[in-house]
Amino acid sequence: MSTSNGTNLYQKLFQESGFIEKRTHENRQLGEYYYVPKESGGGYFWIYSLADQYAIKIHNFYFHDDIVADFPGHEGLSICYYYSVSGEELDPYRRIPAGQVRFLNYIDYHFKAIIHKKIPIQTVEIELYSGYYEKFISEKFGDVEFDFDRLFRNIDWCTDFPEMEKLLSRIWNYKGDGIAAKLFYDSMVSQAISLIIEYNSHKTDSAHGIYISEEDRRAIDTVNKYLNDHFSGDVSTDKLCRIACFGKTKFKTLFKEINHCTVTEYVTEKRLSQAESLLSSTNLTIEQVATAVGYSNPSRFAALFKKNTGIFPSDYRKMSK
Repeated sequence: MSTSNGTNLYQKLFQESGFIEKRTHENRQLGEYYYVPKESGGGYFWIYSLADQYAIKIHNFYFHDDIVADFPGHEGLSICYYYSVSGEELDPYRRIPAGQVRFLNYIDYHFKAIIHKKIPIQTVEIELYSGYYEKFISEKFGDVEFDFDRLFRNIDWCTDFPEMEKLLSRIWNYKGDGIAAKLFYDSMVSQAISLIIEYNSHKTDSAHGIYISEEDRRAIDTVNKYLNDHFSGDVSTDKLCRIACFGKTKFKTLFKEINHCTVTEYVTEKRLSQAESLLSSTNLTIEQVATAVGYSNPSRFAALFKKNTGIFPSDYRKMSK
């Protein structure tokens, strides 16, 4: 198998973390496997890398105790999808939700996060190296220039990209081998780039790069602090606009530009983060947890929890105890 600096980085990181390297597996003959030692947890990390072009990665493991994951920046743009996860990124602080397409620019981003114990981390990821996407565009489009960082950033935390979810799901479920597998992964990477370009062609980018004054940033920060303290209540847009002293259009635009999510998404993340804590540290019933974090309908709470973590509240409680 061809290796790259990206592969060598992961090899070093996982070996330092006590993962056990194994070249092959009954499900996938290509790539390399790193298994979590039994005393630390269970499951594996798998990577198939083509030198200086791309890497396909699958995380499917858990830990017995909370850990701090620390991955330094390196060359690469990444698209990933979380099927199951429980944790928070630390800089900037944000809960990691499942069920969303995620973009990471490893070139200028140091990924550091708390991963919660006993909850499976299940993700599939395509990481592209600059040599690949620059060559891809040159061959496909000639002298046309693309800002890949912007194209990828526009899909970050995306919940309405079913084509990409379907593509990544095909990679997750694929068990092929040999030349057929290599051709399959090549085609998936090429299709992923095409989907990103197509997605951006239909996406309005009017808010990208808008100027935000320090006064406006402080106003949104005040709203954030209010939501952090009152997320379990009935928080209306009208009230938040009054706190910020903004009209609705300006408020919604600046809130999303600064927080990279809507108010509803922000509140949902806060509620579900608190729900995770209550489920793992108290004996409250599911209905009581739902009420405590702001949901009057336990069924709706359970559905949102499943959508955002990949598992139902009752299963989360069993796993985290």
